[in-house]
Amino acid sequence: MDIDSFFIKALSIAELNVISNDALTQWNNDKKSAGMFEKDIILKEFEKDDYGYSKELYIHDDSNNDFGTYRKLTAYVENNKVYDLFISDADNNEVWTPNIERMKAELIGTQISSLDSQKNTATREVWIPTSMISDFKLRVTDLNKRASRLKCDPITYNITDQTDTIRIPDEQVGGYVEPGYCYEVTKVNITGTTPIIPGYQVVAKIDHDSELNTNIIMEFGNNKLPADFMHKDGDCDHCNIKRPRNKTYILLDKETGKLSQVGSSCLKDFTGHSNPENVCKIQEFMDDSMGELSEFGSSKSGYIKVEPFLNIVAECMLKYGYVSAKKAEEQCIMSTADEAMEVYKNDVDNKFIILDEAKTLSSKAVEYIKFLDRDKYDN
Repeated sequence: MDIDSFFIKALSIAELNVISNDALTQWNNDKKSAGMFEKDIILKEFEKDDYGYSKELYIHDDSNNDFGTYRKLTAYVENNKVYDLFISDADNNEVWTPNIERMKAELIGTQISSLDSQKNTATREVWIPTSMISDFKLRVTDLNKRASRLKCDPITYNITDQTDTIRIPDEQVGGYVEPGYCYEVTKVNITGTTPIIPGYQVVAKIDHDSELNTNIIMEFGNNKLPADFMHKDGDCDHCNIKRPRNKTYILLDKETGKLSQVGSSCLKDFTGHSNPENVCKIQEFMDDSMGELSEFGSSKSGYIKVEPFLNIVAECMLKYGYVSAKKAEEQCIMSTADEAMEVYKNDVDNKFIILDEAKTLSSKAVEYIKFLDRDKYDN
């Protein structure tokens, strides 16, 4: 049993009427609206130390007129087995009721999985050109070096015996007709594993660009954020402190379905996880990697021929000078890469003359690339 499910079961047996996070947030907002400047109620969902796990909560208590009563549920764990379990008040005094005693009797001795070891595994089926299988393997090796640095599980794959044939019709590309062809593809299953934050799903990362007054959103998996997040400020729903933030994460509460925007420095307090930011980094890495590897299965019809294209790139550089993407954006002009692609796609009549000097230059570039160290440059 995972720790999140364990605590839910414990609270159910103890029959504690727990106040929801939404109700706590509303209570904090109502106090501010009424001009009451008391400290907000902010609870830690989970907290881990050397002895076990704890969870803060507020419960409805008919014995007083306050909004709620603070309680803390603590499970002492050794070798993933609960050896003690109790509920304490704000003064750290143990609270006793018959139901709490029953909770102890039923749950002490339960085997639970570590908060940090719980994982989510996703597998994708892709069809990769058989001729590219060796390239695919090399790319997985490169990505797993980065996975090792992040201390996450490696990407794995299974190359099956299933094959198929893809047929590409004749197509006019640039100044010539590229003849149709056939190629074989092989079915490959790729699997990525990410740790989870109990009770939450990491939906997206938002990079906030104050200069452009817009956000760069990376949605994980199949998640889709509402459109208003595109221009949402870098606010944090946990600390509610108004300040510029370069990066926030969107978390989904699995129980309530509520989306929360949390600053990276508040992730630990908000979730109670020992290293939630690394979980988010691993999620980002794995999402990027799985997407990239899936592209090995895309149709070859979108590919360009290396030699003709590099000849055009070299000729553009010799004629107009090299223009980087950054310089093109700053000066509102076309970059060398875009200029070459325009010629490659649209020079149907072969009016763009490529001199021998450009062909020699592109040939040397190809030879140079072949000898590059993949580990050093593939980042």
